[in-house]
Amino acid sequence: MQARKLRVPVLATASHYWPLDAVDGIYELWDQIGNRPDIVEGMVNKGIFLNGDNGGTFLHFGNYQNSCISDPTLCGPEGITFSFFWKNHEAESRFAVASGGKVISNGFSVYTNPFGGYVEFYTRGNNHRWRANIRVPGPYWTHILFTWTKKDGLKVYINGTYTTGDAVGNVSENYGDPYPDLVIGTGNDRAYGHYVTGAFDEFVIWERALPPNEILLYYNAAIGRTSCCTGKYFLIDCELIQSTPVVSGLIETVDRVMEHMVTNLEPSPNSLISLGGTSFVADYSLMKLPQNYNLPHYRFPTQGKNYISVPGEAFTMQSQTTIVGLFYHNMHNYYKEINPVKTRINEATDFKDHKIQVASCLISLKVEPSPALSINLSGAPLIKIVLTHVLTKEQQDQILNQSNKVFLYCAFLDYSSNEGVWSNEGCVRSDGNMTYSVCLCNHLTNFAILMQVVPLKLTAGHQVALSTIGYVGCSISIFCLAITLVTFAVLSSVSTIRNQRYHIHANLSFAILVAEILLLISARFDPGTLPCKVMAVLLHFFFLSAFAWMLVEGLHLYSMVVKVFGSEGSKHFYYYGIGWGRSAQYCWLSLKNGAIWAFVAPALFVIVVNIGILISVTRIISRISGENYKVHGDANAVKLTVKAVAVLLPILGISWIFGVLAVNTQSLAFLYIFAVFNSLQGFFVFLFHCLLNSEVRAAFKHKTKVWSLTSSSIRNINVKPFNSDIMNGNKEGVTPTKMNTWDKSTNSANRIDLSAV
Repeated sequence: MQARKLRVPVLATASHYWPLDAVDGIYELWDQIGNRPDIVEGMVNKGIFLNGDNGGTFLHFGNYQNSCISDPTLCGPEGITFSFFWKNHEAESRFAVASGGKVISNGFSVYTNPFGGYVEFYTRGNNHRWRANIRVPGPYWTHILFTWTKKDGLKVYINGTYTTGDAVGNVSENYGDPYPDLVIGTGNDRAYGHYVTGAFDEFVIWERALPPNEILLYYNAAIGRTSCCTGKYFLIDCELIQSTPVVSGLIETVDRVMEHMVTNLEPSPNSLISLGGTSFVADYSLMKLPQNYNLPHYRFPTQGKNYISVPGEAFTMQSQTTIVGLFYHNMHNYYKEINPVKTRINEATDFKDHKIQVASCLISLKVEPSPALSINLSGAPLIKIVLTHVLTKEQQDQILNQSNKVFLYCAFLDYSSNEGVWSNEGCVRSDGNMTYSVCLCNHLTNFAILMQVVPLKLTAGHQVALSTIGYVGCSISIFCLAITLVTFAVLSSVSTIRNQRYHIHANLSFAILVAEILLLISARFDPGTLPCKVMAVLLHFFFLSAFAWMLVEGLHLYSMVVKVFGSEGSKHFYYYGIGWGRSAQYCWLSLKNGAIWAFVAPALFVIVVNIGILISVTRIISRISGENYKVHGDANAVKLTVKAVAVLLPILGISWIFGVLAVNTQSLAFLYIFAVFNSLQGFFVFLFHCLLNSEVRAAFKHKTKVWSLTSSSIRNINVKPFNSDIMNGNKEGVTPTKMNTWDKSTNSANRIDLSAV
């Protein structure tokens, strides 16, 4: 890896850089300014091993006379920084590892012995020495970096973290004549009589003192690149790299480094070279194929749910083929919010106000020479990429929210403009769901799945139409419900209207009336204000109370029709407890634990229960209508059943099911049906249970007669209970010849008039 290829700014500013990629006596090593270190003896295997048993094993980096490297007095106020990776293979390392100048005679040295180690800087002119003790590196790679300035003295960093230092220093003895050579692996006395057994990598010099943040950035970009048999690995600590451009640069750098390395592998004429492994950051695979090698297909990684597949017919195999694959484990964590305008994804820019997120791991594949792929994305052969989605809890909630529309893009980082820009050119998402995606592409690079969540919005025309329906419907319902309540109040003295069924109708009408009045008023308040919050509490309470009374309507209907039990008085208390009591608990619960589910959950419960009751009641009505047909020859059985169901729907709240369908399917038709039926629920209650109700009409006629009479004796006449025509299945003037099943209740006031249920 050369500094000019590594997109880490701190390394690009180094004055001298020896990556030590290959040391086997063949490949030459050069620093930033072209100096070539002399290789006395070396070998490649997880870094540079200096074998002291063979003697004379060290690296000589050349003569740096009259340089800050060998004479700290020549350093400017910005100072100097030395950095390298080092590990030992002996239990006891005895001798100097690296030095510039002659063992702290106008220079620096790093020294270890069985008892410890230290870093020293020495200036010959005033015999001043700065010294800091360090721990002896063990058999694991250790990054040692030290800075020196005249002002701050010596600072030592081990593995990116400040460990020790010497800010002041002290006067020391003169160490004799200096030697301006820069060496590693031995003391700089030009005798080179002692050597250390160890491995080194990444020797870097900056002619300035690096600040702690740059030290940490460099360490996390370069740590451990000498692990595994490839000579490099990628333990980049992503938690410490916060800049998206830096991450994009690192991805490009690693891709290029791997590609550069595999080109230097030399396969035997009839066999391939294949290297692979895994690290904390990435799985990797390097492969070099000889000419005319038959490769039926290639997949990376070979196992798992995430992979890239290249069909065999795409390989030309007319020359040596190199393949480099990388699967990054956590790079996607640094692309949380991508501005759609800064991408080359046309579909995403249509929703420029909604950020894009990376929803999968990044995977990369490079093949040289490039495979022969179809230009047309509907043709063949094409690259197939399969990636599972890696989603946070927040992203999962966004996907499950039916009011959002989720867009998934197969994209890649395009470096054609020297900056990683997300693009989907030449890629299409061919299959998948919200847990995985399958992409087809006509080129190779690094890929990922991007996700953009866009809240669904109605057009202005539909918003106006639905709003108008709501306002007009609510206004009609409010007027009709007010008439209904006045009617029930005026007729409350009539025995047929005084029974429990009309008490329930009146409470349901009152709850819906207040809820719809509050709904119209609430539109005038700004969201977030105190009046709006108060209105929200009241709306929750009265709408949930309305649902509770719909449940009471269903339970009462069930008790009167399907299963007769108890008396009216025994159920009166429970009905009022359900209708006005339970809703308050849900309302306050909603303020703490989420308003939407505090309303939707009980509403759905009521709808499900009432649907079950409606089915049971409908079966009984159908059976009775069928029996009346057999006895009386009445051919209107089906018509009576349909009419009874229509009468029951408004008080049971079944029409609210369209609200659920509108949310879950995003169907505009269901949205309009829901708006019409629910805004007019009060109107339907008035129509079926007041205006067209035979008992109410008869009671009103009776009350009119009572008002017209002045005699108190006439006012006290008992009103005979009215049987519903629909209930008994009779036409006007027809007398039943058989007791109706509905009359099994001992209380005649409990007979259910299906024209007025």
